[in-house]
Amino acid sequence: MKGPNPFALWEESPEGISGRKDESRIFNGFVNSVLSKQGGVLIVSGGPGEGKSMMLRHFKSAAEKAGLLAPLVCAERGEGGPEIAGKIDQDAMLPRAGGW
Repeated sequence: MKGPNPFALWEESPEGISGRKDESRIFNGFVNSVLSKQGGVLIVSGGPGEGKSMMLRHFKSAAEKAGLLAPLVCAERGEGGPEIAGKIDQDAMLPRAGGW
């Protein structure tokens, strides 16, 4: 068989994701900033079917392999800071102020 294994899990693909050079460059710069103790949030938006979820799952895996906490949540239209923070807490399993 030539090329990457089509049955391999996406995290195990040595090539990562294809067609996302600009996004990968931005993500790698973001990871380097965070590793240098500069916190931040990465926000991705776009229409349905553009590959955002696949790309973000790949980036989440890469960030976790680099030793970073990388919660991945979907903010819906109309949600405010408290709702989004709750989703981040749940995904990252972070303790809330004053305990669980």
